[in-house]
Amino acid sequence: MNYKKIKFKNIKKKLKKKDLKELILIIRSENKSSILSKLNNKNLIIYINEVIEAKQLDLFIAYNKKIIGYAITSNKPIYLTANFKKYQYLFLINLILKLKISTILNLIFLKLNIDNLLISRQNRDIFENSLNLNLLAITKDYQSKGLGKKLMEYVIKNKKNKNNKCLSCETDTKRALMFYKKKLNFKYLGKKIRIPKLMNILIKKI
Repeated sequence: MNYKKIKFKNIKKKLKKKDLKELILIIRSENKSSILSKLNNKNLIIYINEVIEAKQLDLFIAYNKKIIGYAITSNKPIYLTANFKKYQYLFLINLILKLKISTILNLIFLKLNIDNLLISRQNRDIFENSLNLNLLAITKDYQSKGLGKKLMEYVIKNKKNKNNKCLSCETDTKRALMFYKKKLNFKYLGKKIRIPKLMNILIKKI
């Protein structure tokens, strides 16, 4: 793959409609099990814009004329809910109307802070104080070509500082688990309670 034509960027301004459409398509097609993908387009755009504006959250993209990959990071996992308190009921109503019962239960687990009960206290402290990779995806046509690794290297380079000693991520697919462990040297930390299946929590020093 010719990486010279592919660029990476940390987004600081609201995306254009065309870019939002491309990003939403990737979220829906490649992050199907995520809570985010269950929101309607209106609420998904609200979420994306909040990520861009929040100081504790970052949106990174890979693009080549159009967006072909993205990553969302949080300076700590807690900011993924703290920054969206004003929208929580709006998102919840959206999920209820769409009858996304398992997603609603996962949100309740997250809200009550019981989703990490299967993790040891020591590992929980490590996770809760880590830089968190909330979501990462590459569009299908560009997968298995090393682009995900390149995007992650860009993310780590931009987020690495004295306050971020570890990077954590979560996945419920075997393919993503192997990617993080083999390509990026993440280590297994524990499991997070999720429905319909548990999430693997991974960690790496940065």
